[in-house]
Amino acid sequence: MNDGAMMKDALDCGVLLGECASKFAPRLSDLARLLVGKQRAGGAVYVFGNGGSAAEADHFVGELTGAFEDRERHAFRAFNLAAMSASWSAVANDYSY
Repeated sequence: MNDGAMMKDALDCGVLLGECASKFAPRLSDLARLLVGKQRAGGAVYVFGNGGSAAEADHFVGELTGAFEDRERHAFRAFNLAAMSASWSAVANDYSY
């Protein structure tokens, strides 16, 4: 791939990202308000995924429970259900399948 083609691809990606941002910004704002409301009420966030999405869910939990750039932010109570397979199977085993 030559430099011109790479530059065109990069610009195309930038345009696509801009379109996605404007399209999904209202929904993302609603989600952010919901999450903050749950945090303030003492609630928890539960996420899960399958395969690669389970890894994404783990990363998301890390973002919610860590401070990232805002060291003053209170951590969310967040759990990745896909990461708890040993716990789920232990409880299931105690109650029989």
